[in-house]
Amino acid sequence: MFKPKDAIYRKVHDKNTGLYNDAGFYILYRDADLEHSAVLVMELQDFANIPDKTVEKIMRHLGGVLQKEFRSIDSICRIRDDRIAIIMARMSHDLKEVVEQKIERISSKIVPDSVTVGVAFGDVVNGKDLFDSAQHALEKAKKEYMRMYMVV
Repeated sequence: MFKPKDAIYRKVHDKNTGLYNDAGFYILYRDADLEHSAVLVMELQDFANIPDKTVEKIMRHLGGVLQKEFRSIDSICRIRDDRIAIIMARMSHDLKEVVEQKIERISSKIVPDSVTVGVAFGDVVNGKDLFDSAQHALEKAKKEYMRMYMVV
């Protein structure tokens, strides 16, 4: 794994995956045009039952898959050991099929049903916090045993 010596880089990136970390996420989120964005929150399933080394391998693989599937203007962030948040810029509910197709492609490249996803669109949540809405969508998906739930 590439280990830049730049202290700022290390403060905002996850050392294992190279993705932005939670500190990086909050900086990017604060500066994003949330009304014209979507936020996806993705969680690794059965995290508590997976050994730490294996979790890190899975997250490294998942991070690589996500970096290939999402656009360079999207921000992919590891915000917890088992959770990734993605800020998709210039995205609206009208383009929800794009998100669905991405999730399907990602699902085909990882262990089936290993992640659950919550999605919220800035043009739909009517002033509510977009990240909170995506997290609520994730919890709803987990509760209802769905792979993905979108706030629509």
